[in-house]
Formats: sequence, structure tokens, C-alpha cells
Amino acid sequence: MKKQTIQDLVRDHYTRWIAAGQHVLPNIEHCLMFINTEIAEAQDKYLRQQNYIRNNPGDVPTNLDIAIELFDVVMMCCMALDLLDTDLWTVALLKLAEMDEKRNDTNDY
Repeated sequence: MKKQTIQDLVRDHYTRWIAAGQHVLPNIEHCLMFINTEIAEAQDKYLRQQNYIRNNPGDVPTNLDIAIELFDVVMMCCMALDLLDTDLWTVALLKLAEMDEKRNDTNDY
């Protein structure tokens, strides 16, 4: 049995949501836009945590609040990778190997 990855987990959930009529899978362009908005939401929570209140006084976000926004970014990235028919694990290994090569790091993952 294959171990489930984060991408598998996200896919399982959004597939159920779509089947239930609760979600529409965005296209690549919209995934990228949603990724940007989720990053902005994480940044806003972080700035509020640092006492930059601006126009939203209220509770100070916790690290978990920020982490949840960052996971929203991960979910949208997983959806985009699925639309590109690309596996996150494979892309991660390729990218990290490329970065290791640039740094003359010979670790084998």
C-alpha cells in the first residue's frame, strides 16, 4: 500500500468536496491567484501578530493561525500541481537535487 502524501490527502478532500457540490477546482491561473491571496492573508496575520494593527483591531493571531494560512497556500499548490499532472514529491526531489548540485552537496535522498 502506497503511503499517502500531502498531495494525496488534499486531492482526497477536494475530490469529495467536488462530488458533494461544495467545491470547484480552479484552473491554473486561478490557483496562482488564490496562492497569492493566501500568502497575503498569512502575511497580514503575521503583521498583526507583530502589533501592526491597521484597520483590524481584535485578537492577535497565533502561530497556528499563521500556519493555517500557510497550509491554504500548500493546498492551492497541490491543486495546481494536480492540474499540471505533476507529483509534488517528484518535483521536490528534482528541485532539491538541483539546489544541492549548485552547492556541491552530495547527499543522496
